Amino acid sequence: MRSTRVWRLLCFLTLICTFSAHAAKFEWVPVSATGTHTINGNTIVLVGGDQEVTIDLRLSGWDADMNGDPLLGAFQATVDSSGYTSGAGAALNPLGWPGSPEDGAFQILNRCTVDFMPDPNGQPCVLQSDCSGEACVSNSDWVFFGLTSISAISTSLLNYEFAAAAQAGGAVDGGTSSHGATLILEVPANAAGSYTIGFVDNQNQTFMRDANAGPINGIILTPVIISIACSTNTDCDDGSACTDDVCNPDQTCSNSNNYDDSQFCCNPATSNLTPLDDGIECTDDVCDSDTGVVTHPPLQSGTTCGNPSSSDCDDPDTCNGLGTCASNFVPGGTLCGDLSNTDCNSADTCDGLGVCSPNIAPPGTPCGDSSDSECDNPDSCSGGGTCLQNLEPNGTPCADDSFCTVNDSCLDGLCSVSSPRDCGDGLACTTDSCDDDLNVCVNTLDPNRCLIENECFADGSLNPNDDCQDCDSGLATGDWAQRPTGSVCDDGNPCTGTGRPGVGDDTCDEFGICAGVEDPECNDDCGFAIEALEGSTASDNSGAGPDDDEASCQPDSNSDVWFVYTASCDGLVFVNTLGSLLQPSNDPVLSVYDACGGNEIACDDDSGPGLRSEAIFPVVAGTTY
Repeated sequence: MRSTRVWRLLCFLTLICTFSAHAAKFEWVPVSATGTHTINGNTIVLVGGDQEVTIDLRLSGWDADMNGDPLLGAFQATVDSSGYTSGAGAALNPLGWPGSPEDGAFQILNRCTVDFMPDPNGQPCVLQSDCSGEACVSNSDWVFFGLTSISAISTSLLNYEFAAAAQAGGAVDGGTSSHGATLILEVPANAAGSYTIGFVDNQNQTFMRDANAGPINGIILTPVIISIACSTNTDCDDGSACTDDVCNPDQTCSNSNNYDDSQFCCNPATSNLTPLDDGIECTDDVCDSDTGVVTHPPLQSGTTCGNPSSSDCDDPDTCNGLGTCASNFVPGGTLCGDLSNTDCNSADTCDGLGVCSPNIAPPGTPCGDSSDSECDNPDSCSGGGTCLQNLEPNGTPCADDSFCTVNDSCLDGLCSVSSPRDCGDGLACTTDSCDDDLNVCVNTLDPNRCLIENECFADGSLNPNDDCQDCDSGLATGDWAQRPTGSVCDDGNPCTGTGRPGVGDDTCDEFGICAGVEDPECNDDCGFAIEALEGSTASDNSGAGPDDDEASCQPDSNSDVWFVYTASCDGLVFVNTLGSLLQPSNDPVLSVYDACGGNEIACDDDSGPGLRSEAIFPVVAGTTY
């Protein structure tokens, strides 16, 4: 959006040129009027209309060193009647105008009649060029000035443009202004207000050139103001509903806008206001002051708009020439930011939307070392631009391919932590080792040892289940060997092989059977007591002799038998005759002594079920009872 009040200007000459350091001056100077008037500088005030006003165009400022070379000048002027505008066009021939600069004094009379307000149907303004007969007025310091006839485009509006061109020669600028033209304006009787005759301030339209067609800059432009003296505000009525018409104390009219022309466009017929701003940066907000109509032509492509900031991926916003503010994003893929390039972080590039993207590889993207093992997985990107080694945590189980190590685990990416394989078989008679070549444990039987049913025995050890067999590693290491006939053994019967005269020991026969002669006095006396084990010990009293001692709790007991018990711990021992086959009538008596012929420490008759006996007595570990 860019608010503009339109002045339709005539562009009639385009020159490609270089700039000079000298200034050119174009000035309208009021000369006279045919009626009552006053002149103050470049302002002429008329008392009433119906007058002809003569103004001179003065030119100065061309290069004094041109040495008489031709000088080209041109101007485009406007007649401004309180903001109303119209346009005019002219065709100019910058060279070959009639006449000759040799005399240095050529006069041109220029006459233009302008129909001022309130007549909306006046004749077009005409500039005439005539250098013959009585129409020529002598003025010795005028430069040669050729004019072409031009007319206003619109005759219904009160503002006109006109143009002329000049070629100077002979009389160079001696520091004083030279005449370029005289313009005579006819002011009608009903004229009111103020009018400005000015120049188009554009170096391609109002200019002066040197002999090489180079511009003489800068251009100083001075307009002339023609005012009709007023006595009341009514005298200053310009016919526009958009102005406040005021007659000033100096009898000049002021026709100032009664609205904010930076915000609105006013219809001079209705005073209706139309907002100028359409809210779009890339359109011009143009007010046609003749009609009050607002248009919004697009601004020229490349005009700055929007976000002026600039970055690697976002150039400043500019208008696209179609009314839109374009975000000038750098094309996607353009390098920007960090240009370093790794497996996980490629060089930054623009995303096409103004952002410099880091181009970090997604998590899991392969990178670095691709080798794969139990303790070191292939490297991969972290998602943050870093290549991760992906080592398994220290202590992760692995296999080091060695049979003789166990509990292998990872350490810093290597399977390097392990324990020796325990090849022990739990047997004291073997030497244990590990064979890594054969991937086996080796358990070598020691010399002079037997390993029978997974139990170790030294040479000479008896078979616990058969005293007629022993370990003989010279004969067999994995089975029992038969002992020689006559070897002392134990057939398991406590009443055989007691060793007494006539009884002897149990011995192995030729078939490997242990047998012995039964002792008639077996456990009949305390000295030949049989061992009572924790659990049950079987015996009977058939054939037993007289009692050795009488039980205190039943002195009438008969046919006693004896047992010996060695305590395995300190505590109380419970003993009973449950299941006893002792006679008579299965009515036993139980008594306990601390030694053969010693003190009775417990006695019981019939405390158990039926007629059976039971007793509890304290013992000391290792003591025999």
